[in-house]
Amino acid sequence: VPVSAPERLQEILDLAVGKARQLREGSPATYIPELANVDPEMTSAAITLMDGQTLVAGDAAKHRFTLQSSAKVLLLSGLLESHGED
Repeated sequence: VPVSAPERLQEILDLAVGKARQLREGSPATYIPELANVDPEMTSAAITLMDGQTLVAGDAAKHRFTLQSSAKVLLLSGLLESHGED
């Protein structure tokens, strides 16, 4: 049975969160109060598709997250679109 695009994206999102959980370097920024108080074990990611469906992986259901550096993702996607992966 072929996997639908949202199902495949969910698998990728779950994999990405799993890999992020393995990272143990660094610490939350203390100059941003919201981040200084966050449990570094909490990890989450979400994508909202063009049809409005939202895919979520990680701890979002049990923890609220602030949006930090979200503009960087938009910049990266624009650069990838105009210049490619390389």
